[in-house]
Amino acid sequence: MRRSRLIAAAFAVALAVPLFGAASPASATPAPGSGCTSATTAGAVLAWYPAQPGSQSQLEMACVFRNDTGNNVTSGSFTVHDQQFAVYHNGSARRITVNASGPSTTLTASASFTGTGLASWVNRTISGPGIPARTHVVSVNDGASTLTLNRSVTTPGGVMVVENAPAARSVDDATNPVATEICSVLATFAASDVGHSIGGTGIPANTNISAYPGAGGANCVTINKPATLVASGTPPLPVVTIGGALNYKASGAPYGPAGLTITSTRVVTGVSLSAGATLNSTIATFQPTDIGLRVTASACDDGLPFATQYITAVAAPNASVTPGLMTPGRTCDLVIGEPNGNAPADGDVMWNQGVQLNLNPSLVAGSDSCGNDQPEGFALTGKWYNPGNFQGNLTAISNRQAGYGVAVPPPGWTTSKAIGQIYIETSAASYSVFVMEREGPTTAPNGITGSYPSGNDPIGVRHYDLTTPFAPTGLALCTSSPTSPGLGFSANLSATTSSISTIAAGTGRPGTGQLRNIISRPDATPGYNGILTMTSDAAAAGPQWTPVANFQRLCAYPAVLPNSINFQCSAA
Repeated sequence: MRRSRLIAAAFAVALAVPLFGAASPASATPAPGSGCTSATTAGAVLAWYPAQPGSQSQLEMACVFRNDTGNNVTSGSFTVHDQQFAVYHNGSARRITVNASGPSTTLTASASFTGTGLASWVNRTISGPGIPARTHVVSVNDGASTLTLNRSVTTPGGVMVVENAPAARSVDDATNPVATEICSVLATFAASDVGHSIGGTGIPANTNISAYPGAGGANCVTINKPATLVASGTPPLPVVTIGGALNYKASGAPYGPAGLTITSTRVVTGVSLSAGATLNSTIATFQPTDIGLRVTASACDDGLPFATQYITAVAAPNASVTPGLMTPGRTCDLVIGEPNGNAPADGDVMWNQGVQLNLNPSLVAGSDSCGNDQPEGFALTGKWYNPGNFQGNLTAISNRQAGYGVAVPPPGWTTSKAIGQIYIETSAASYSVFVMEREGPTTAPNGITGSYPSGNDPIGVRHYDLTTPFAPTGLALCTSSPTSPGLGFSANLSATTSSISTIAAGTGRPGTGQLRNIISRPDATPGYNGILTMTSDAAAAGPQWTPVANFQRLCAYPAVLPNSINFQCSAA
């Protein structure tokens, strides 16, 4: 207990105390080599499991960084560039408070939402107190602030969550009268469903709705592949999911009609107010699925308040909002949307980290002498926080999203888009890992080119990054010497969380019941090739991680069905 407290205290002291150390004995041996996949580093690994397409998947990292004289590659700022087929929790929502009433299919909002973008939110999943699983919105009366649902709500009243994904819903009354037709009263099929995925036991993979209505009438649709729908569940029910394949796009491939992109709740830095009712931001990548979402501010360059807005139209890179009345020329860091029905709960533990390092006794009195080259070890956990509830001092270097606090631009990217914060705290200090949504090649921070091909993000297509602005562990190291043992780092990001895993089936938007997921390819190919890379974000004069191959992992998952159970998707 005493050692863990001392190491935690070192975090706080390390930010202010210069490093120095004693001479090391000639017999000490430094780390065999820096890297996460190097054959010379025992236990080094970058991996994801299960790696199977269409499954929840945890991320595992274990790396060693040399810090002997001439080979110091320890860095407090680094990024994990996740592979392109890995998707972090995707989706957003609008929260509405409704009045309490008796059993009914109609909900009445306690405050008007006239003109705030909800008028077209039909066939979208809704969840909340008294809402049965597999419930969605059938119609919206914008003027009366009422929602009509496909199921009767037993005891409505409270905060309801309406998802931003068009058509994404599931039902448990489907029938399959002929091979290419699916019928359901509860589904409330519409012409807008054409092109969306449809799935269930007995429906082939990658099946879409090809026509509405079907031969059986308005309750039926035609599908593009013959099916033999099979009852499943307890009691046996024919469960069918519509729009379940909607997800964040990989490599630009569409996952819905016309490549529809489902946006996520996010914190976007550096959004300019270009007009009294217009938000402008290339990095925000506004999409039609943002219409109806709430917008609040976490910081503005002039320090003045930002009135809550609702997105009513999108013409990228702009979004129109109401009530507007904003002062043009301001720049703000905005929270777009609210957590959806299957989002991880704030405070969910989903990150486990271990560290070994030779702790400097000048920071923690009584620690082992630097000259002994004896590393100390300790473990930390991290908690998930959704946009709008990020923790810690967000202007401090260790908890600052790239671009946050536009009045004093920090080093790194001038703007960024975070869909979540992993908050790692001890009794003395804290630091953050931000889950960043990247639309494509991203210029490296500070113009660094050492670890970035052509100065750009190494993945090069849409993907997610885990960015650590500053981890103070490196500053607690003894001074580099010819026999310094280095720094060992391991981390595990869970595929799901305790709150997600306890949500009843059919609650919230289908297909989002995980924190990290490996998506299936839209071209029906079972396998994939995904690359994960770790890079140093230190200043150009700081340590760069080379060779890149030692900090990179190719996961070549075979295109063979059925898939085999395997704990390794490729050679390290």
